[in-house]
Amino acid sequence: MNKLTPTNRLNPCPLCGDRSRDCRTSNDNLILCHGYIEQDSPISGWKWTKTSRNGVWGVHILDDGKTFDREQWEQDQLLREQQKLDRLNFLSKNALPAFERDIYYRKLSKYLGLEDHHRKDLEKRGLSKDSIDSIPYFSVNQFSSISIDIPHNLPGIGTDYSTGTPKLCVRESGYFCPSFDINGHVNGGQVRYKGDKNKYRWLKGVFSSHLPNGELPITLVRGNREQAIGNSEAREKTIAHCPLPVAFKTLPVASKTSTIYLTEGIIQAPNRSPSIRH
Repeated sequence: MNKLTPTNRLNPCPLCGDRSRDCRTSNDNLILCHGYIEQDSPISGWKWTKTSRNGVWGVHILDDGKTFDREQWEQDQLLREQQKLDRLNFLSKNALPAFERDIYYRKLSKYLGLEDHHRKDLEKRGLSKDSIDSIPYFSVNQFSSISIDIPHNLPGIGTDYSTGTPKLCVRESGYFCPSFDINGHVNGGQVRYKGDKNKYRWLKGVFSSHLPNGELPITLVRGNREQAIGNSEAREKTIAHCPLPVAFKTLPVASKTSTIYLTEGIIQAPNRSPSIRH
């Protein structure tokens, strides 16, 4: 069997339309669908065969004789829209806002610290010692126990059921790279892993990294307007006072005194400009 590929915005699930990495596709006519775990989908050309051994997916294979069931498809669409509304309503009431995330991620940074090899990795990527010390990076290990007071709805936090204490839900060791809102609050972050693929992954524990409005964090940084028109001195001054010392794509604003710099998620490297996604 060919390698299974997680769904994403460029590779949506052909059956349920998922783009959040919950489903898996392959090149040999097989789909693992999280939307249709125990039942057939209404999509023509595919049929459900069984539930995966771990109970996470329905296993679907090609079936050229199957026709499209519009009635079921419309019912499923209505159900998914309601589920999406329920999820947004839940997040608006329960997800931590940015200013609280900032408090606890900085608290974790002080508690866990940054291991030497992770610090060296950041230095190799062009960050100075002062920059690294001023940004709440911290090292994480798989299911690290946390013995300080951290809320369960902070993204990345789960519960160690043997002890009842909080733990970090990460797949392997790495380090946390924060994202910032326009006020400089840490509004989330991703873990940088060593692997060649999917190096950066959003933290996900009891709660995902989604904000109360249902969106993933973006980084917004105020800069000096002069930087946008090519003043190199102003550019260096802007970078020196930003939460992350990197090059930015600019987002023009009406203000005569500032430019807003925008990147989706964290700013990952000091030697390349992140793209602006719409």
